[in-house]
Order: sequence, then structure tokens, then C-alpha cells
Amino acid sequence: MEKTVYSNMVDTLEDKLNKLKQESHDVITQAGIAIGLCLITYSELKTMVFKNGFESDKEEINFFKYIKPRLCSKITFYRKQYIIESHRPKSTNTLQIEFLLKEIEKLQLFFEEHHALIEYYRSRQTIFDDTYFKRNITEPLIGTNNYAYLTDPQFSTVYDGILADILAYESLEKYMANEIEKLQCTENDLGPNDHEYVWTGKLTWLAEMIYGIAETGVINNGNISVNKLIQLFSKIFRLPSEDIYNAYRSVYSRKTEPLIFIEKMREALLKKINDKYK
Repeated sequence: MEKTVYSNMVDTLEDKLNKLKQESHDVITQAGIAIGLCLITYSELKTMVFKNGFESDKEEINFFKYIKPRLCSKITFYRKQYIIESHRPKSTNTLQIEFLLKEIEKLQLFFEEHHALIEYYRSRQTIFDDTYFKRNITEPLIGTNNYAYLTDPQFSTVYDGILADILAYESLEKYMANEIEKLQCTENDLGPNDHEYVWTGKLTWLAEMIYGIAETGVINNGNISVNKLIQLFSKIFRLPSEDIYNAYRSVYSRKTEPLIFIEKMREALLKKINDKYK
């Protein structure tokens, strides 16, 4: 991915946002300032693109696949963060955790809906780039749910807006998972060296087990969400919950052998039974 004047503009914005994080603002104020900085850069970037255009199809695809989503994801992240923190309960830690878990569940539904695009982007596929990340001003795809693409086809493609949302929601999920970790730490009486349970397998294996438990409904007759199970196992093994979320997305995108650990457990148990009753 070549550096261009367009990507340099986003780099400059990121420097400003990193400096903003060092200042002593509350989260809501910081998010509001960040949105303003992002919108200024967005306007400048759009003007620059209209003025200079692109030297090649490759440069256009690179812009709409990597550069613009990188910028727009920040607008979405800070806008959503502002809304979430404005509505977050100010009472007990338990109520705050419940609220954040519900917000994470909304993100999970979005990820499941767009898992094909997530897999396409993360695996660095390019076969559909001409359709996904090049502008089509003369014959827009009416069926798309990308509103910006329909209303501003000169500065949007079919999937750059949705990709920006994916990147934003991944960052937002990590943010909320970290907030939950902080809230749990204040409620947890155990010191950092008092636990005795360590998950020594792969995180994807733990993710398989958690989602298997959720889908079979064997806890509380199925009346427990995946997010609550993740928080439970995160607390037991003192693992960052965001790492478990990331591991699940890795499992979800597997095309072959999606249940490696489940099969591993099955084989180990069958071997144990067969060895015992030989």
C-alpha cells in the first residue's frame, strides 16, 4: 500500500487524536472534540479528491478500501462512543456492565450480518475490488444498504462505508470490553496473584467451547447470552474479553474445520473411554 497525500492527511489526524487522548478531558468531551477534528479532515480530504482525482484504478481502490474507511471509522467510533457514554448508567457497576454487554450484542449482530465482507477484507482478497471499492457513478447498485453510496456516488463506493463501520465497531467492542474489565476489577476481591486457573490452550479453542455452551443452552436453560459467558470465562481465567471476541470472529470465518477444539475434545474423550474399557 503506497503512501499518498491522502493517507498522509489521515496520519496527521491520528497524531492529533493521540495528542487529544493525553489531555485531561472526560470521555464525552473528548469524543465531541475528536468528531470535530475528524469532520474537518473528511471535508479537506473530499475537496482534495475532487480536485486531484486518482492516477489509476489501483490508487482509487486503495483509497476507498483503506484510506477513506480508516478516516470514516474514526468518525463512527467517536460518534457511537459519545452516544454510549451519554446513555451509560451512572449507578452501580453491575448496571453499567449489563448496559455495555447489550451494546456489544448489537455489534455482534452487525458482525454476523457482514461476516463475508469481514472475511474478504481480513484475508486480503482482491477479486471483487473493482466492484466493491471503485465508484460507479453512471449505474449505481440500487439494492445496496450503503446510504452514502446512493446519495454521494462521486465520493463513495458500494462497501467503503460498511467497511468503515466494521473497523469502527471492532474498536468500539474493544473499548467496551476494556471498560467492563475495569468495572469487574473494582468488584473483584481477588488480588492479581490469587487465581489458580490458567487457560493454556489456544484462545480460539476457548471461543469454540463458549459458543458451544451458548448454542446448546446447557446453562440456565439457555437463558444466558454469549457476552455474559465470555465475561464469565474472562473472569475465571483472567483473560481480556476483547481477545476472546477476536478469537470467536476467527472461528466464525473458518471455511474448513471450524470446530477444531470440539473435535479434539471428542477424540480425547473417546480415546479415554476406549482405553479404560479395553
